[in-house]
Amino acid sequence: QKMKMFLMKALFVLLLSGFCLSKGVQRIQLQRVENVKARDSKIKGSRLRGGQDEPIEYFKKEFEGFYMGNIKIGSQKSEILVLFDLGSGLLWAPSKQCQGCGKVDYDPASSSTYQNTNKPGQYYYGAGMVSGTYSYDDIYISDSKLGHQYFLLVNQQDTGSSPFDGVFGLTMEFYNKEDKGALWNLFHSGQLDDPVLGLYLSGKNKTMDSILTLGGYEETYINSKTKTFWQNVPQINGAYQYWASSMQYIAVGGKIIKQPSNMQTIFDTGTGNIGINGLNEVLSHYLKVEKSDDFFCRPLLIFGEQCYSKTKIENYGDYFEDLWFNLQHGWFRFGPEDYVLYKGETKMTPEGGTKEENYHTYFIQMNEESPSNTINVLGDIFLN
Repeated sequence: QKMKMFLMKALFVLLLSGFCLSKGVQRIQLQRVENVKARDSKIKGSRLRGGQDEPIEYFKKEFEGFYMGNIKIGSQKSEILVLFDLGSGLLWAPSKQCQGCGKVDYDPASSSTYQNTNKPGQYYYGAGMVSGTYSYDDIYISDSKLGHQYFLLVNQQDTGSSPFDGVFGLTMEFYNKEDKGALWNLFHSGQLDDPVLGLYLSGKNKTMDSILTLGGYEETYINSKTKTFWQNVPQINGAYQYWASSMQYIAVGGKIIKQPSNMQTIFDTGTGNIGINGLNEVLSHYLKVEKSDDFFCRPLLIFGEQCYSKTKIENYGDYFEDLWFNLQHGWFRFGPEDYVLYKGETKMTPEGGTKEENYHTYFIQMNEESPSNTINVLGDIFLN
């Protein structure tokens, strides 16, 4: 599949070629994680860096770039909250019998349109996995219906706590010859005007609602005074399918880091992180100040660095450099106010006498030992 992406502020329009025209534009209201009621007072550490349980306040910061919306499933049209994920094509939804899931009302035994394939399946995430049985049921997204849609019915979730019930993948994925992903089936169902997917992420200081549009995009969300960039984003085929662009350079602290000619950069609304090949070189230039007893950073296993300061940092720009990503014909700024997360105070001694302010970066080190790994990842925190 081929696609073009239209980047302007946080608007994101995907044009998929090779589809017949049909009828309708579907609009799905999205909400950020701070507007979603958390299910627990503490969040299981398996989903968070460091492994320890964390309070809700940190959980909200960790997931604040995630955007979710409601779909319905089954003959009873049970409503579930899903993460719309550009980094996968899988649709999975939990049943009310699911272990480790939040409270949902969907009961496949009560749905007259449910069909079980008896084929087990699992899907892995960085924080764990979900497992269950591949199944069929009717799916409703806005005013569109996908009859007999293939999906993973999850009966076990081992990913820690999350603010959403399931995941709706937004790549054109094939499970096998007969069973296609939900987005593929929707665009071939004759229910949409054009092969267009639009995603508007409103941000914290929102003046307009966040929405997902299928079959067209909202012109009212486009600021004609802002420069726009069209990105050619072919879908990478492989174990997973992604929408990807090319990145020629990363600039940080006056240093321009050239990317390999075969480097692909994927856009992923299913992660809050930024995955970079050559992260160590970026980290060697991203600090504006020399490390000292009052301010220092330590590398983490895969998640960039953890930084500590004797005093609270009021202006991240005094300590951290801007990053710039060169995507095809445009340079895009990624500032420290975006990639640095304040985690609060940390007790540095068992007695708690010494406290330091604790900061985290949103960077992930991609696996550079694999010669086939030529992917950077730009997640929600960049798109937002």
